[in-house]
Amino acid sequence: MNTRKLILNGKGGKIMKTNRLFIMALAVAAAVSCAKETDVPSAPSMTASAFTAEKENFEVASKAVLDGRKSKWEAGDEIAVHANGAAAVKFSTAVDGEVVEFTSETAVTGSSFLLAYPYSAAKEVQDGKLLLTVPAEQVAVTGSFDPAAAISAAASADLAQPVKFKNALALLKINVPADLDKKVIKITVEAKGGESLAGDILFDVATKANTLSANGKAAVSLLAAPPMAAGDYYLAVRPCDVPSGVKVTVLLGDKSYYTRESGACEFDVNTIYNMGVIGSTGWSVTTYQYAVSTVLGDVTTTSSDAIVPGTGAAAHLRSGQDIQMAPDGNFWITTRFASANHGIWKMTPDYTLSKIAVVADDADLTDTHPWGAAFDNNGNYYFAAKGKGKVMTCSADGTVELVSVKKGDAEYNVANLMRLDFDDSNNMYAQYRTRFIKVKNGVIENEWVLSGDTYDWFCFNEDKTKAILFGYTGIFEIDLTNTSSTLVRVAGKSTKHTNAATYTDGKIGYPQTATCQICNGAICLSDGTVVFGDAAAKSMRILIPDVYGNYTNGTVVTVLGDPWSSSAGSSAQADNASNGVGKNGRLSSPAGLALDANGDILFVDGLKNGMVRKMTVSTVTEQCGLSGDHQDYGGTDSMTTIF
Repeated sequence: MNTRKLILNGKGGKIMKTNRLFIMALAVAAAVSCAKETDVPSAPSMTASAFTAEKENFEVASKAVLDGRKSKWEAGDEIAVHANGAAAVKFSTAVDGEVVEFTSETAVTGSSFLLAYPYSAAKEVQDGKLLLTVPAEQVAVTGSFDPAAAISAAASADLAQPVKFKNALALLKINVPADLDKKVIKITVEAKGGESLAGDILFDVATKANTLSANGKAAVSLLAAPPMAAGDYYLAVRPCDVPSGVKVTVLLGDKSYYTRESGACEFDVNTIYNMGVIGSTGWSVTTYQYAVSTVLGDVTTTSSDAIVPGTGAAAHLRSGQDIQMAPDGNFWITTRFASANHGIWKMTPDYTLSKIAVVADDADLTDTHPWGAAFDNNGNYYFAAKGKGKVMTCSADGTVELVSVKKGDAEYNVANLMRLDFDDSNNMYAQYRTRFIKVKNGVIENEWVLSGDTYDWFCFNEDKTKAILFGYTGIFEIDLTNTSSTLVRVAGKSTKHTNAATYTDGKIGYPQTATCQICNGAICLSDGTVVFGDAAAKSMRILIPDVYGNYTNGTVVTVLGDPWSSSAGSSAQADNASNGVGKNGRLSSPAGLALDANGDILFVDGLKNGMVRKMTVSTVTEQCGLSGDHQDYGGTDSMTTIF
């Protein structure tokens, strides 16, 4: 096989492709020393197997621009070469260095050549111009920018002569200060007037002018998983005018965020624009507040086994385990002990409690210990009879029936059925303490054997492609699209937390550094956030996925309760509880969760002083001032400033 070679040599050894950065074209004002003009006269047709190339030289006004590392090509870099407007031919390198060899199995023949880096950015040639894609989502690189956004282009009529690459984009610089070190997961710059900062552009290499194609996007985001370390970061954007200015949003792993808006902007090729220091004067910061209130039962009352029908504080719910919204807007609640009035109860939207089915009325409920429950897609109610290890149904008139679940031809018999739910195709998933199964038309289609922990609860992620399982010592996931998948620990350590000294949310972006124990209720919100109750620590907590929707680089945050404080109760299951915000909202033993019609979270709380409680979420926005770690950007590096 004949391998064609494309050799890129830099004049004086100066190749301007960086270590994952591409310093090819970055500065405010640049004095360019030309190797060859791009508007060259036409040349006879030629077949090129090698040529040399360099990028523009720049006079950078400040050492603050990028990180000062020596530029070089990296193994795996790919260049698109179009000959006479034909489809691109890919050239790649297997080595690192300032001068490297690019090879291709296909030679290029023509009298006019257009070249683009990276190969993935080049789509085609139109009217002698390159159609390039500016990525709307870019990967954060400390002191640099995403190689996929390091778009440059070159034109030549004679590949026997040196070819010069020109940068096609502008850069926006922003600083993550020391007090936000390893907390920032996403930075988004959005054109307030809807102008396109990303998408397909037609780039004229000779004039550096670009024309927007049809799929423009008004926002460019910089993503990081795990979170960004302190330092400078760059976003590449399409050169354009933004007369309404931009809005910058900086998202932290705990869901809080910083914002700032600019006036009119003009983004030019080869120019760096400084957005300054995140959180300094001129920015605002928005944080979330979580408050708990009691909607049924009384936080001051400790009662016996009796469940008392009624409205609001006049009612009493003993040993509530799960709560689910019915299709008619009412809520069905399981109560799990074997006393005469335990079973299935109904609560209306005005928080009135009434009986559906209890042990005293239906002997089939004896020793069932109803646990987790769910409505299927047809509005039928199913619950886990933990005491029998069986699936059961209950109708609105209180009729309770056993549901057949078979493995092959035999009835499935495994102890401690804890929780069940249904996917969009009405397949049932059931979790036992040692098993997790998928049931289709009454027959087990897949079974996972659970090991390494004891499991009490599960919920689906938002698109129901994963099951999030809660063990005694951590949070795990199973990929439901892969029937051979195994448990993956996404949060929590392998040891229990037993007191305040061992309790921790861990580090942002590293959920395995958190401690978790005994979850008996969880729900996944539309943004992927999993809300769960930690019964052992008497707290409500959230697991936030990373910017790519993965939980393994997510963040655990305690949002309600003050674990093991004197007023929250000790690990011996004291039943103190009170309404309030954050740590001042005391919990007793939080269990099953459900969203109400307003999007607030209802949950049952307390084994003895049984209550239904509501968690509401609000935001607080404040203007930022300077801190000890912050310094306002003063424009000393001669860059054009946005703010």
